[in-house]
Amino acid sequence: MRDLSGMFLQQMFFWGCDVQHPKGNLLLRIGADRFERERSCGEGSSRYRFDWNNGKVELHSFCAGWYPQEATASGVIFIRARERFFDCAGATPLTPGQYEEGRFRFANPDEMLLICRPMLSWLAYYEKCVAAVTGSTYRDQCFSLYRRYGKSRPWLPPKDAQAWLARFLDSPETICRAKVLLREQKRVSKQLKQEVLSRRGKISTP
Repeated sequence: MRDLSGMFLQQMFFWGCDVQHPKGNLLLRIGADRFERERSCGEGSSRYRFDWNNGKVELHSFCAGWYPQEATASGVIFIRARERFFDCAGATPLTPGQYEEGRFRFANPDEMLLICRPMLSWLAYYEKCVAAVTGSTYRDQCFSLYRRYGKSRPWLPPKDAQAWLARFLDSPETICRAKVLLREQKRVSKQLKQEVLSRRGKISTP
C-alpha cells in the first residue's frame, strides 16, 4: 500500500500536467466529463469523471477515487494530503477537502488491495491512452518536472511504474517493492559506469 500511495502522489502531479497540456486538456481529450469548481465550497480545482467498471472514477487536485454504482458496495478514495487510500462507502463521490464523516474508513491492507483494483485497472488503461495520444516521451518529461518539484518524492520512472502496475494487477501477492527495483537499477547503473571507466583506463594514449 505504501508503493500504491507513492505511485498516486506522483500520478496526481502527472494529472496536473495533463490538464495543462499545450495541445489541450488530456483528461477531456481522453473522455472525462468536467464539473466546474463550486466556489462556495472552496474546493480548489474542477472535478473530472470517467465511467469505469460499473462505477465512476473521479479526479480532483485534492483526491482521486472510484465509486461503484451500488451504494452498498465499497469504493476507494486516495486523499493527497493524508497520502493514503481509504475504503469509501456510497455511490456519490466525496466532497474534496471536506470528506463527509462516516463515509470512509481505514481498511486493513488485504481488503484495500482488493478495493483498489477498479481504480488501478482504470489507471493502467488511462496511461495507455495518454501514450497513444502524446507519444512515448511525454510522461518522461512529466517525471523530470516532478523530480524538480520542491515537495516531490519521485517514485518509479514512468515505464517502470507502468510495468510494476501491470504486474501488480496480475499478481499482487508476488510483486516486489518499488524500492527493491530502484536499488537494483542503481546497482546496475553503478556497475555499467565502473565497466566504462575500466575500459577507458585500458585504452593507451598516444
